[in-house]
Amino acid sequence: MKLSGWGAVLLIVLLIAVLAGCSQPEATAPAPEPAPASRPQTDVDTALLLRETTELHAQGRYLEGLARLHEELRRNPDRPRLHHNLGVFHATLGNYEDAALAFEEELARHGSYLDSHRGLATAYSRLGRPEESIAPFEGCLAADPDDSICAFGLGRNLSILGLFEQAVPHLERAAELRRDAEAWSELGIAYRRLGDLERSTTAFGKALTADPVHLKTLLGYGQTLSALGRNDDGSLLLERHKRLAEIEDQLEAFERARQQQTPGAEAHIELARIHLERDDRSSAIDAYRQALELDAKSGVAALELADLYLEDDRLTEAETAIEQARAADPANPAPDFYLGLLHLAAGEAEAATRAITASLALGGWPASAFLDLGIAYHRAGDLNRAAAALLEAMRLEPENPRVHYQLALATREHGDRVAAEKAVRRAIELDAGQPGAWPLLGVLRFEAGDMTQAEEAFRRAAMVERMTLLRDDGIEQVLQDFPGGNEAREAFRRLLSTPG
Repeated sequence: MKLSGWGAVLLIVLLIAVLAGCSQPEATAPAPEPAPASRPQTDVDTALLLRETTELHAQGRYLEGLARLHEELRRNPDRPRLHHNLGVFHATLGNYEDAALAFEEELARHGSYLDSHRGLATAYSRLGRPEESIAPFEGCLAADPDDSICAFGLGRNLSILGLFEQAVPHLERAAELRRDAEAWSELGIAYRRLGDLERSTTAFGKALTADPVHLKTLLGYGQTLSALGRNDDGSLLLERHKRLAEIEDQLEAFERARQQQTPGAEAHIELARIHLERDDRSSAIDAYRQALELDAKSGVAALELADLYLEDDRLTEAETAIEQARAADPANPAPDFYLGLLHLAAGEAEAATRAITASLALGGWPASAFLDLGIAYHRAGDLNRAAAALLEAMRLEPENPRVHYQLALATREHGDRVAAEKAVRRAIELDAGQPGAWPLLGVLRFEAGDMTQAEEAFRRAAMVERMTLLRDDGIEQVLQDFPGGNEAREAFRRLLSTPG
């Protein structure tokens, strides 16, 4: 069908109306087509290219996408959303200077795109140009006052510029919207710089609840508590920060080594142990599995993996790992020992006793083995054997805080609260961050009618338990193995739920 000149014009106008797109996309992905209310005129070819480059970005084909955008922009330099997609590609590749130029070009042609203000502001932030980031962040918030990325970015860059009073309202809004450790921590820093230590403590407490291994939070919270004269709490957090910073350095070293050559099984075993120090059991399990994929005969990886599975009551997987360790070294008695722990966990007392007795008769077992045995007997309800195993572990490692803590649990359940308190206080003396120790001391003091010391122990417990749990566990996970009755549990819950 052949159209007259006016007919062709009318068809183009109708196509433009139909092609007016959807809502504004996030800055982290290229824009397929802008919204109908704000979209400048474009043609079918440009719309198709926007979709094509969006797909290339999603597929990680960044250089191809850049080439297509540059080619089209040479023909059509006045298409704002082509400049937007160009900025997103450059930002993804870390070319923030080029990203900023692209977003500036887009805004010069069409100044109301929210995601372009956000992209430009973010590029300036990454370039260390906080002054220039303020206006585009404000432009983003003018378009959407509830944009959490821009609220946080504006507050953070105002803080970098030392404008803390101006920063606080934006950081408060960002924290309400995001509810993550980064936002709460930045707010805590701003409050502290304004001299409001109480509000700073509350904000840092919320940050620590959101992410117990967030380095900036541990450092800022520790410094703030020390400034308030809470030196024990402050030191606990600062020590935790120091150790976790060392662990992060080790993880970075592992990643650098991985880029140079594929790490072997031994390296993955060390990586698993590092993850365990960071309380990241899931990543530790993954690292042990990778070690076994690289070396199916690694008895060490198999047994340490079995130990984790036993602690998590994943008995079928534990049995598989134990059998793998046995196949790797049939002369090693350790698989029989762990098989005994498996039988205990499954409630098979006679089979457990046979396997454990046979393996222990060979001698040479470390304290960790008797610790595991004591825990297993305790879970099985055999308190006498649990205490005997834990006392042997203590003989071998008298300064292991976890041994003293487990002995305190067993002796309390056996009815000897005096011995239990002595053991748990020794655990805290050796490591004030020993998980479970402060709650147990609080329960023992609560049961003795000493409300003052019970409350203090629960307050310390609330901080320690936040530090030692991963973010997905939540308060209920902390309370799952709480050693006290309902009244003590509720007292601890209230303190655990109160930031700071």
